Amino acid sequence: MFAQVIIFSIKIQLCLDKVQERWWEAAFDGEDKLNTRKIDCSRPMHELDDEAQAKIQQLMYDEQRKRQGLLTSEQEKMKNILASAWNKEGSPFRGTPYDPSQVKIDGTSMHIQTQPM
Repeated sequence: MFAQVIIFSIKIQLCLDKVQERWWEAAFDGEDKLNTRKIDCSRPMHELDDEAQAKIQQLMYDEQRKRQGLLTSEQEKMKNILASAWNKEGSPFRGTPYDPSQVKIDGTSMHIQTQPM
């Protein structure tokens, strides 16, 4: 913490810079404490950094896809990886046609239905 003290006549101005972005319960010992759980910590989207805005947009997109009964971006990515690996060397499915109806993607896991031989 950096403190700068500037003295004007009998007044003292104290400027504090936070090292971490978080709420303080009080600025000084003996001061009434704030209930930090009651503080509205929301921010307008345009005040967030680019990474945070992108994450929020991704979450909104995925939620919309779920409501439409479609795959989320992570599930879509997993499906594409599986489709590209289906017939590669070493794959137990090599030589069989890729059938997306045989694959069930749940959240971040994948289940492949196998038919009894």
